[in-house]
Amino acid sequence: MKLQLTPHMLRLRLAEEELQTFAQVGQLSQVLHLGGHSFGYALRQLPPEAPALGLAVRHEAGQLVVEVPAALARQLIDGNTVSIKGEVIGTDEQRIRIVVEKDLGPSH
Repeated sequence: MKLQLTPHMLRLRLAEEELQTFAQVGQLSQVLHLGGHSFGYALRQLPPEAPALGLAVRHEAGQLVVEVPAALARQLIDGNTVSIKGEVIGTDEQRIRIVVEKDLGPSH
């Protein structure tokens, strides 16, 4: 799972194997270890009964977590949908765009 961050965007790109794992397990996570510190990020599918308000992001237990409603996750996993997008308001009142997409490789 690749993470791209800019001041106004957070993008996660999933390889095919990662998408299959996400479909089976309902979450993915990565950790980057740097000089005694670590930075983690995760993608988590919300349960079907959770309100489907769109993509969300939170900081939880030392990692950045992107939450995906079950219906949107199914579109990405099962359908021809290449990406799902959302927007949140950051603590500085700036809009932050969230994109979760299939990594189609260099040929696309």
